Order: sequence, then structure tokens, then C-alpha cells
Amino acid sequence: MLELEVSRPNRTRISGIPVWLAPAEYVILWKLEFLREGGGEKHARDIRGMLAVSPDEIDRTFLDQDATRLGLTRFWRNVCPDAPGPPSEP
Repeated sequence: MLELEVSRPNRTRISGIPVWLAPAEYVILWKLEFLREGGGEKHARDIRGMLAVSPDEIDRTFLDQDATRLGLTRFWRNVCPDAPGPPSEP
């Protein structure tokens, strides 16, 4: 399982209470890990949805680099065909 240090938490308020949330990039990396472990299509749909809803707020360079570092490039390319790296597998 992935061990990620959340070095870029997002601070927001929910019902007036300050909370820290993991950045979208970390959520995407976790979902890629679940895909590697045999997770269902739900995680791929979630990632595609996050990229569609917030394309300018998600750091694609960070994702490209960390997906490579964590051995998740194949899964990243499958859900995001325009990501750099080797061609995605069917």
C-alpha cells in the first residue's frame, strides 16, 4: 500500500469548522494504487471525474512524476491517455 506524506494539505471550512483535506493529487494516487491492487472501474471513473471537474486545479506534472516514482504509470495512462509514459495497455 502507498505511504504518502501529505506535504500539501488543503485547509478549508465545513460548517464553519476548519478542516485539512488531502490534495486531489494524493486522492488520485491512492485511487491508482487501488486499481493496481485489483480495484474496480469505480476508481478510474472517479479519477476521470476529478480531472474533468477541476482540470486547472490538479497538478498534472506532480501526478506524472509520482505515478512514475510509485510504479503507477500504466494505471495513470489507462485513466488519462494523454499522460506521459509508455502506451497504455488494453
